[in-house]
Formats: sequence, C-alpha cells, structure tokens
Amino acid sequence: MHPIFKYINTRPFNSGSILAAVLGMIALASFVVLAFMQEATDRIKYSGLFQNRDELRIEAYSLLDATIAVISEIREIDGGIYSPSQGWSDPVGYAQIQVSDDLYFEINIEDETGKLSLTQATPLILNTLFEEMGIPLSHAEILTDSLLDWIDSDELTRLNGAEVDYYERLSPPYKPADESLKSLSELFLIQGFDIFFLDDDGIPNYLYDQFKDAVSLYHNELVNLNTANTLVHKVISRIEGHDSEILYNYLIGKDKISGSEDDQLINSRTHPYYPPALNPGLSMANVYAHVLKITISVSRGDSNFLLSAIIKNQSVSSTTENNNEEEINKAEGNSSGEVTDEDNNSKLTLEYPFDILLLTENQRI
Repeated sequence: MHPIFKYINTRPFNSGSILAAVLGMIALASFVVLAFMQEATDRIKYSGLFQNRDELRIEAYSLLDATIAVISEIREIDGGIYSPSQGWSDPVGYAQIQVSDDLYFEINIEDETGKLSLTQATPLILNTLFEEMGIPLSHAEILTDSLLDWIDSDELTRLNGAEVDYYERLSPPYKPADESLKSLSELFLIQGFDIFFLDDDGIPNYLYDQFKDAVSLYHNELVNLNTANTLVHKVISRIEGHDSEILYNYLIGKDKISGSEDDQLINSRTHPYYPPALNPGLSMANVYAHVLKITISVSRGDSNFLLSAIIKNQSVSSTTENNNEEEINKAEGNSSGEVTDEDNNSKLTLEYPFDILLLTENQRI
C-alpha cells in the first residue's frame, strides 16, 4: 500500500466536527443579522418618532388656533368671556371640528383669573387664605410675612418674616429672590413653606394642592367669581363681607356639581346674584375671565406632544371695569388694531384676538 493511502486511512474524516462548526457559524451569522435588524428597527422607530412629533406639533398648534378662534367668537356673541358654561370648555365640539380617527387629543382650558393674584396679594388676602386652608393665624402670619419678604425688593424683615440674614445662615446658604415668584416650586425655599406644604417624605401635600389651585402667577386682575373655586369664594366673602354659599350654590346649578352642564354664570355687577361688597375699598371680584391657560396634548401611536399657552384678553382691564361696565361689554366684543390697505389706502381692522403671555412645548405650566 502506498504510504499516503496508509496515512489517510489512519486519520479518518470527522464529519461531526465540521457540521458543528458550520452550525456555529450559522448561529453567529444569525445573531449578527438579528442584532443589525434590531438596531435598524430602533433607528427607524427613533426617526419615526421625531417625524410624528413634527406632525403632532402642527396638529397641536392647529387645535390652539381653533380654540382661540372659538373663545373669540363666543366673546363677540356674548359680549364677554365669563364661564366655561358658555361653551368654550369644549372648542372642538363647539366648532364641530373633524379630527382624524388615529389622533388622540385633550384640550384643557383654565381661567387663571378665577384664582387670587399672587403678584397682587396683600397681608390681609394671604392671611385669610391660609386661615381658610386650616392653618392657625400664628403660623399663617409666618407664611405671609416670609412670602412677602421673599418677593419684595428691600431687605427690611417683617415681624414674622425672613430676609437675607436668615437664608444666608442655612446650609447651603442662598438669598431671597426679591421679585415675584417664577414658579410655585420656589415656595419650598421660603421660610415655613417646607414645613406646612411638604409631607415627611418631602412630597407636596394637600395644603400645597389647595394653595396651588387658589392662586395664580399669571395675572394681576380682580377674581372672576364665575370660575373661582370654593376656597377662593370663602376668602373673598370674608374680606368683602358677603355670603359665599348662596353665590356658589347659584353658580353650580341645581345638580350642585361644578363644571356640569347646568352651571350658571353672572355677566354683570347688576346681576341679582352679584354680591355687593360691604366695604367697596376692599373689592376683589368681577365676572370676567381675563387670562386663560390652555393645555393641549396630542398623541398618535407612541408619539405625543404637549402645548401650553397663557393668553390674555387684550381688550379689557380691571380699571375700566371699575369705572364703566357698559364700556367693557363693548370692548369685550371688539378687538382693535389697524392695518392699511395699500391699494385703496383704506384701514382694515386686523389683530390677533388675544395677547399670548407664555407659550411652551412639552412642558406643563
């Protein structure tokens, strides 16, 4: 036998090892392909989310324009903006706007002037508010003085307040803002508020929720009685000297549920249920919605977009209301502003019906 054949015969071919190697290579290739496909899918999905986000942004702004148009139309028809019972709480339903079936949306409109203005709050208003929230007067005065010291521009410390010397002794030290609050979360930096407005785990508690729903950072107007909650009504009634229960029961209608279809409204100071202040010098209320917060959320599939806006009725001021209510009714139904038509030199009235005070995307305000 030739030596080479002898060598081959003594080292037989191992087909099992080759098959295992081939299967291993196939498994490795499959893993690589699957990893590549997963990465490609993630990239496509990631790009799709941004593309959908742009489409949702357009949808959200379209809904905002429609909402403002509805509010403006109602103002024209009714002579003012008073209460959601006028129909502006559901602008899509009011205008019968057709929205694509695959688009989920939610529009929330809140009257900021249904709350107490925190930028115009006095010691009397703040102390009364804290007391109505169930905080004893001795502690209420600490919160009131500390808050006013925080936002005023001087370094004079009120009787129960705190100024620079107090905050610089804290760890870490900091200084009071000496200006109006930018956010309600700023309250937790102020003496006393962390004690009353946070629970043992440092989470905002029910007192904070009550305060948040009763005050606004976005207006310096009188309070709209039509949209004020029970706490705000109690504060106003104590200061002005009238019965808040009679008024509130009238506004919420026969079903005694706020925000339902049978809610009623007061559209003038001559209305039978408008409560006259026993002390006109302490008048805090009116019947108009001046500043509205509009929150629009839209989503399609896994993509979502949030648009928030603070708008102000540019035609009305509280000063005018106090002087001449008839003029206000005219102003509410008329938005001013002139542009010139170059072809015939005629003047046309054209102006956005509201001032936009704040506009944010994907951030709640």
